[in-house]
Amino acid sequence: MTIQWTAIGSIGSALAVVVAVVALVRESRASRFVVGIEMIMRLNDQFESDAFRKTRRAAALYLRNRAAGDPASLAAVHDLLNFFSMVALLNRRKALDMRAIWFTFGYHLLPYYRQSHTEIDARQKREPLSNRTLARLYDSIFRIEERERGLQLGMPAQKESDEAFLSEESRLT
Repeated sequence: MTIQWTAIGSIGSALAVVVAVVALVRESRASRFVVGIEMIMRLNDQFESDAFRKTRRAAALYLRNRAAGDPASLAAVHDLLNFFSMVALLNRRKALDMRAIWFTFGYHLLPYYRQSHTEIDARQKREPLSNRTLARLYDSIFRIEERERGLQLGMPAQKESDEAFLSEESRLT
């Protein structure tokens, strides 16, 4: 029996290529994770910045008292929704992990989205495609919240909880 060294060499080369590809895929995933974490940290820095805290405060004040009708505060609501829409887009493009978004922004996203339904509906009448990605993000974050904490949207305490949240946000400095 003759050993086909060329065939064995080819098989060895093929196995080396497979191992290299697997290592590359693993490294790529690890790199994407690190980049995603860095991105979510930068977004959180923006969200907690003095300027954006003022935006959040103005949005919360508007949502607590729409009757006052302050246009600058309505613009703050739109700025806040735009921020969350950008987070949603980054998630949809697989730049951000859903659980990282939930962990970092879920506490804020859920009540702001629920309390902004009037503004979201008005915007969608003018721009039918607006906030679709944000709506999907809300649904996904809500499902995670439901699994992790047993939250139920129909709970009578939800409105009170959202009001307490807006009260807290309206006192930001």
